[in-house]
Amino acid sequence: VPPQTVNDEFSKAFKYLQRQANIKGFRKGKAPIATIKTMYGDKVKSDVVQNIIQATYWNALKEHKLIPVSMPAIDFEEIKEDAPFTFTANFEIRPEIKIQKKTGFKVEKEKLTVNEERI
Repeated sequence: VPPQTVNDEFSKAFKYLQRQANIKGFRKGKAPIATIKTMYGDKVKSDVVQNIIQATYWNALKEHKLIPVSMPAIDFEEIKEDAPFTFTANFEIRPEIKIQKKTGFKVEKEKLTVNEERI
């Protein structure tokens, strides 16, 4: 994920927290972003990682035309502002099956006869 997208997600998360946070000494919604970053930095990182993975994972599946049959195991390194973010998703997909036309087989249909004894 490019650094610009990472920065945009961080900005959204910090601005949301800025509007919601009640920090002593500041009116609600008026605390500086620097204060928000020091107080809620770790929480914001996990939120940003989750948002980025949700958005880019589904786009990558569509781009590569993959349909997973299991939940992904996602590995990633620590996310940082002004740096690209990479993650790896491991999951299972259905195998591609190619049906080939076979000729030369004879199928005999069994004839069923019902008589009084069987009834």
